[in-house]
Formats: sequence, C-alpha cells, structure tokens
Amino acid sequence: MNNQVKLASGYKIWIGLTILGIVINIGLLTMFGKDWKTVNQQQKQLQELTVRINTQQELENQQQALNSQFLILDNFFVKGESGVAAVAQKLEQAADNLDLLLSLTFEDFPEKTDINGTYQQGLGINATVEGSYQAVSSWVQQIEKLPYFIRFTEIEISPLRLSSGIKAEFSGTIFLKNEQ
Repeated sequence: MNNQVKLASGYKIWIGLTILGIVINIGLLTMFGKDWKTVNQQQKQLQELTVRINTQQELENQQQALNSQFLILDNFFVKGESGVAAVAQKLEQAADNLDLLLSLTFEDFPEKTDINGTYQQGLGINATVEGSYQAVSSWVQQIEKLPYFIRFTEIEISPLRLSSGIKAEFSGTIFLKNEQ
C-alpha cells in the first residue's frame, strides 16, 4: 500500500508538472503568438514589396528601352525643310564618297501617302545617279541604312551612252513627320 501511495503521489506530481507545462505553453503561445503573427504578416508584406520593386525595376527598364526606340522612330520621319535638306546632304555625301554623279529634285509640296492604310505626309523625290554598277549598288545600300523613311517606288536603269557605267533613276517619297 505504501508503494501505491508513493506511486499515486508520483503520478500526481507528473500530472501536475504536465498541467504546469501545458499552462506555460499556452501562456507562451499567447504572449509570443501575437508576435509570431506580426512577424508572418511583415514577412508577407516584405515579399509583396519585393515583388513590387522587381516589377517597378522591370517597368523602368522597359520604359528606357521604349524611350530609346521612340527617339529612333521619332527621327525616322524627317521634320520640315531642314530635315529634307539634311536627307539631301546625306544622299549627296554618299554619292560623293562613291564618285557618283547625283542629281536630286523634290516636289514642291508634301502630299499624304498611304502606308498600309495609314496616311503619312511625304515629299516626292527624284534621284538620278550615274557611275559604275558597283558604286550605284553601294549607294543604294547606304541609303537603306539611313535613319530616315525613304521609299523608292520606281527605278529605271540604263547604260551610259558616252562612257562605261549605268544611269539609275529613282522616284519615290521621303516621309515627313505629321504635324499635330
């Protein structure tokens, strides 16, 4: 019986310690549970902010790329008489570098020209180039590389009568920036 009393009192102590442990755990969970929830909420907010920051950086990078593309496209269309003069100068410079004889004439007034259903201001241009076939071919390749929208719609090529080489006549349009 004495053993049973000792066992019962040991059992009571064990139950008491277990209950005390549970109470302490509940107390700690209550105290630190709020802090734990706060930490979890702040971690979620931090993750959301990180995603927003990454998205914002991506958007800024895209904006820079679009701005540079816009500037290229904005300069693609010639602006006014000074722009046409600059294009003429580039055409003449390319011809001079290749020892070609170049004659340029421009229409007096720009007209609206259809580009895939969109009308764009364009100034008619006629260019006559005389020289070797290779030089004329190189001139055309240089014109294709210019940062302007120039479209030649008619091309006539014939041999030169008094010397070797060819005469190439180009008719087309230099597209202008539409006035807003």
